[in-house]
Amino acid sequence: MSSPSSQSPLARALSRLGREQLGLGLIFALACAAYAYIGLPPAYPVRLERESADYYNLLSAALLSGRTSLAVEPPAALVALADPYDPVQRAQAGVGMHDVTYYKGKYYLYFGVVPAIVLYAPFKALTGFYFPQHLGTVLFCAGGFFWSLCLLATLRRDAFPKVTAPWLWLAAVMLGSSNFCLVMLVRNSVWEVPISSAYCWSMFGLWGAVRYLGAESGRGAAAWLALAGAGLGLAIGSRPHFIFAAMVLSGLWAWRWYGRRRTGEWEGRAFAREVAAFLPLGLIVAGLLAYNQARFGSPFEFGQRFQLSGNKQVDSQLLSFRFLPANFYYYFLAPAQLERYFPFAQVIHGLPWARPADYGGSENPYGLLPNAPFSWLALAAPFVWARWRGRDARIGRWLVLFGATFGVMAVTVMAVRGVIMGVIVRGMRMSGRRAVVTRRRCLAGKAGTRAEQRDQAGENGPEQR
Repeated sequence: MSSPSSQSPLARALSRLGREQLGLGLIFALACAAYAYIGLPPAYPVRLERESADYYNLLSAALLSGRTSLAVEPPAALVALADPYDPVQRAQAGVGMHDVTYYKGKYYLYFGVVPAIVLYAPFKALTGFYFPQHLGTVLFCAGGFFWSLCLLATLRRDAFPKVTAPWLWLAAVMLGSSNFCLVMLVRNSVWEVPISSAYCWSMFGLWGAVRYLGAESGRGAAAWLALAGAGLGLAIGSRPHFIFAAMVLSGLWAWRWYGRRRTGEWEGRAFAREVAAFLPLGLIVAGLLAYNQARFGSPFEFGQRFQLSGNKQVDSQLLSFRFLPANFYYYFLAPAQLERYFPFAQVIHGLPWARPADYGGSENPYGLLPNAPFSWLALAAPFVWARWRGRDARIGRWLVLFGATFGVMAVTVMAVRGVIMGVIVRGMRMSGRRAVVTRRRCLAGKAGTRAEQRDQAGENGPEQR
């Protein structure tokens, strides 16, 4: 048997890692391989180019040149149209980029700017080449899964230490296969870039939030709060409605300090540090508002009203609570239709009642509950909290964090005038997170019960995208 000093560096590194970490690493590698296999088809090989017409590379070129409009000028025929937002007029003239914002004679991207800032523009500035747009989506999906594993490992370490490695690996497989990346990457285009970026940074933010909720007050807690805010800020810059996730984090922070004040655990210096920890989130949101102001003259205008799509958006009502019933059916209740040919399922057949007026339609969604049965576990979260809140208060904080984030974002996206495929990604992620926590709490409870018995016996996840 070789001594530790005679082992290779790789062997010594592996010996320091437990089998659980190695298993998680293998699952991560397999998931990344699956994401790359699906998201990088042979028809679109990965190659670096000095010229690119991909939307995010056009935005990157614009940002590097000091402008906010895309690095391409609209054709004169589009500018000359009586109503450039009318899809019929654009079709007759044969002009206009699809699904971009057209405002005062310039093209803009109404999708989140963060992917360009953190990936595409820096790569262009450092190498002189454009980063392949579809490869960015794969990397963001891999990053989101990585931070999900960090979150899972944190939950296991802090509250579920008796859950065995096979259950941990099963939870990891659930997170990697139910985050909707495998489905989303089948159509890997511009729309999937901000969705995957928001997934990546929101998981980073949730991981930081869980670490903060489990930390004692002090510099460590403030650092985790700052990381959580930064992650959620970058998610907002990718998909603006993630602002509600940041609001949930702020509410939990206020709840935590209110409880400390009632119990006499108030620390003025620690409180000031944690207030300052919101600075990264505030700076990112302020930068996003300034970006909107520079483009459209309003900090709250993201350009979606001026997009060039299959429907005229300028005169449409994009958000309304009257769309909630239809969207709730599509997102949560609509079952896949069976057919005789592989894969034996087809898209849903529409609403069982009349559509609301000015409804934008659906983009081939599938209801979450009938088509992703694991999500039903999330509904058991309140019962688990009621049973275990006296033993471990952290479970309640985590479930409130995940559940409230899912709830406020679900209501927001269901108020949109159409059903969007990408929204299901976020719904499955958040419900999947609660389902995993609920399942692990139940397993931990069973493991704890068996351990107590041994002790007693003397044995010791359309168009407006």
